[in-house]
Amino acid sequence: MKVKIRIFLGIVFILLCISLFSGNLVINISSENSKEALMKNFDLLKCETSACKENVEVFIKESNIKREQNRIIIENLKKGYYLLIPRKEKSSFYYFEKKYYKVKVPEMGASNITLKKLKGGGIVFKLMGIKEKSFIPSKSRFINVWFENKKYNDLFFRFEKIDKSEISIKGIPAGDFSVNFLCEGFGIKIIKDVKIVKGKITNLTLFFNKNSKTGIEGKIICGDIFSKEETISLVELLKKTNLQRYGVSFVDKNGEFKIIDVEPGKYKLYITIKSLNSKGQEVSLNFGLLDLKIKKNKILKITEVIDKKLQGKIQ
Repeated sequence: MKVKIRIFLGIVFILLCISLFSGNLVINISSENSKEALMKNFDLLKCETSACKENVEVFIKESNIKREQNRIIIENLKKGYYLLIPRKEKSSFYYFEKKYYKVKVPEMGASNITLKKLKGGGIVFKLMGIKEKSFIPSKSRFINVWFENKKYNDLFFRFEKIDKSEISIKGIPAGDFSVNFLCEGFGIKIIKDVKIVKGKITNLTLFFNKNSKTGIEGKIICGDIFSKEETISLVELLKKTNLQRYGVSFVDKNGEFKIIDVEPGKYKLYITIKSLNSKGQEVSLNFGLLDLKIKKNKILKITEVIDKKLQGKIQ
């Protein structure tokens, strides 16, 4: 009995020491709309020095994170300098004034930091058909939109189950961008020199030709040496000159796909195969399949049987 009591007191003493000689980080989040204020995901890196040139990622137990409406408290951190990197949710358009924040956590007590919402501009895409007044993608499709300039290359947004002909994005940093709009099943729309102005909305109209005769369609079949757990999920068209995605399509259960309204040119066809690793976790294997040329007013038709002789890259 005495031994158990000693063990219990020893554990209590250790936990007390940890709480006394570790600090907390309090993240205050400033936003006009409290409902969208809470940042769900973030990375925390421990710096070797105050310059934070060398750092390692910190694993934080969920039990050490307290989430309140407009702030997050991270408990039991070791004394030192850290880099806090906010992560944007796929379904939200919430950015902060800085990409990362350097903070100093004391040996005891708490360090406070305030993250302010970036006051940028917005954009509204109006989707039109060639003959129709509006274009509404099928709910099974997805849309990827990304913005690029010299300062930013990570402004990426994804939309799924679209049920209207307008898509809006807010909280975009002010500046001139090249905007890439990629709807599954269609060729990419690239709009250059789009000006985003702080506090204002930019309107863009994009046209989609559902009856386009320029593109590619076909069927890709896994060879017999593939297991039932390995299935083709996606086909991508990459521009041969710069390997940028110019088209993407889901592959149905029969291995069939189609991408239309594509800019004529030379491409590489890539496929993504979903598989399971030795631990039963799902992984993606990317295969470069074919070099091909798409001509104007012609649907290129292909049928391919693939096997593991192709060199796949796990991502």
